Amino acid sequence: MRVLCLNCNRASQRLSDEIRRYNADIVLLQEWISHKTDQSELAMELLPGLGMISATRYLVTSSKENHIILHKSDRILVTKHDNSIVINTYFPAGKTSERNEHMNKLMLIMDNLGSQPLMIAGDFNLAPRLEDGWYGDNYSNFTKKSERVLFQNILIKFDLYDVGSGIEWAPTFERHIKGKRSRFRCDLFLVRSEFKESSILTYHHNFRTQEEMSDHSALFLELDI
Repeated sequence: MRVLCLNCNRASQRLSDEIRRYNADIVLLQEWISHKTDQSELAMELLPGLGMISATRYLVTSSKENHIILHKSDRILVTKHDNSIVINTYFPAGKTSERNEHMNKLMLIMDNLGSQPLMIAGDFNLAPRLEDGWYGDNYSNFTKKSERVLFQNILIKFDLYDVGSGIEWAPTFERHIKGKRSRFRCDLFLVRSEFKESSILTYHHNFRTQEEMSDHSALFLELDI
């Protein structure tokens, strides 16, 4: 299974040719279009050639084969692909309390699924470990302890593995804020722990280093299931 995950910074239509080039079985997009209004009904029209598309205000999940929607809300989209459950999510970028609320909602949804998801992927807008967030030459204080505790609870409770924690570190988001570089590994793939050894994750930084693309790197997961 080949899965592409990308926060498009509202530019999915402009990036659609590049996204299709990966020939992924499943594509998970966050901030795929301006979310001032809900434009999810336009997804099929704006993103042709991606197969079956399900969309919300913030998210698009597409797949070569048909899938079933198990849950659909603005920031959480749960789909079933054959026997595999995939969760696409976009965490709030604002307050810690909002991200904590989102994680609690995510856990409640997962509790009610009846079976364990194969993966959760998306823009988590947090640094899961201290060393995953930097501001200048120091660790960033953006992510709070309560967020990391809840994040670890998700991993433990649902037996998930943060694939990016096992490869060479690189930021998936980077920008200058008040004259200093802010760098985060905040775009994540969490997979069932049993697939830890059969998951190959690569970062594609061209999406954020080339002009007029995104401000996030793409994540490409190859999973032997």
